[in-house]
Amino acid sequence: MSQGWEIYASFFNCAGAHSHSVTAMLGGVALSLCALSAAAQATTAEGVKQAAPKGGLPAMTPAKKISNAVPGAVTTPYTAFRLKLQASYCPHATAAAEKDSLTCKAYEIAQKMKAAKSEEEKKVLTADRLKLFYDSGKRSEEDKKAAAVAAKALYTKMFAGYCTGSKAAEALCTNELMKKLYGGPKTHASSTAAASKPAA
Repeated sequence: MSQGWEIYASFFNCAGAHSHSVTAMLGGVALSLCALSAAAQATTAEGVKQAAPKGGLPAMTPAKKISNAVPGAVTTPYTAFRLKLQASYCPHATAAAEKDSLTCKAYEIAQKMKAAKSEEEKKVLTADRLKLFYDSGKRSEEDKKAAAVAAKALYTKMFAGYCTGSKAAEALCTNELMKKLYGGPKTHASSTAAASKPAA
């Protein structure tokens, strides 16, 4: 039983729900999906335990966060960075692949949850988001790898579009790990120009 609740909690974490609101959002639809999710994710046909799919910045691993952390500094708000990039891009995305991506679909549902007026509406939206991540976790390894590459490319595009003008000085844009992961390929124009410049 505890294993099922751990899996259920991890799904709500990836869905962006706060722990204190999980109990309030438990309903028939969400609970049914929880039971199906726990059963499917806890054990495969071969009896091997599977990890629940989680949201977050693509290619951003706990190890990378730790290695790039500054001792004694305030924890870097990578979740806030992710949400800010999503908000700057997803509502205006025109490409079908981007609008239908896990990133933008999850963002859309999260915005609907914020605007939801009733608990019943929140329950349905929570179940929708839970199912979104659950379905994503059921894909083949090949599809998951392709989706990860596409997600990283999407965040690289978001980062380039957001970090311009005055925003380029924001913490999101100056963070070394964010620049390393989503800053795109380094340009060598200046070094090339210097190398091709005739000697005096």
